[in-house]
Amino acid sequence: MNTPIIEVRNLSKTFVLHQQGGVAIEALSGISFSVDAGECVALHGPSGAGKSTLLRALYGNYLPTGGSIRVRCGGEDVDITSADPRTVIRLRRGCISYVSQFLRVIPRVSTLDLVAEPLLEAGEGQAAARSRAEGLLARLNLPERLWHIAPATFSGGEQQRVNIARGFIRPSPILLLDEPTASLDGANRQVVIDLIREARGNGAAIVGIFHADVAREAVADRTIPVRRP
Repeated sequence: MNTPIIEVRNLSKTFVLHQQGGVAIEALSGISFSVDAGECVALHGPSGAGKSTLLRALYGNYLPTGGSIRVRCGGEDVDITSADPRTVIRLRRGCISYVSQFLRVIPRVSTLDLVAEPLLEAGEGQAAARSRAEGLLARLNLPERLWHIAPATFSGGEQQRVNIARGFIRPSPILLLDEPTASLDGANRQVVIDLIREARGNGAAIVGIFHADVAREAVADRTIPVRRP
């Protein structure tokens, strides 16, 4: 029996609104699932059910109220819910890639450099990292004239393609995808589907949110229901 790459057990998350009299909002409750290498699972549920909150907890952005999130990669077996910040940063640089719904734009940093950054942080040489970035941007049909300017003024679809290129530039054992095909036309949606299939074929454990049925059905091996607590 394979040991899961991701193992979530009885996860819960409650947000406390301290500026509103300590009101508690339960976002997640009793979530349990596991993901093997080379498997893609889709989180599925209504808007507001906590799917994005769950992805952010998997990435270490949110500290769960209860439960555990074990990730296994690079010879490590770590519970993210109790890991120190340095361990979480190390996992992000070597094990976990995350495509969020929003691109973190850095002023005066070109699109090409922004996409190449995760590969440079992993120790890849600059020439190889930029070459890989160029290949992904071309594959995602982002015009070459945009590669050397910062993406702050790009359209939503253009920024999403930059975000996807940045998330896929480094082969990662764990891939977290929050609506990766949002704002994309049919041709670029198919490119993203192909990238996900390739990552899955290379052994990545993938957790994603796909509101588009065509994308979810094309890449997901199974679906994890997420319901409001």
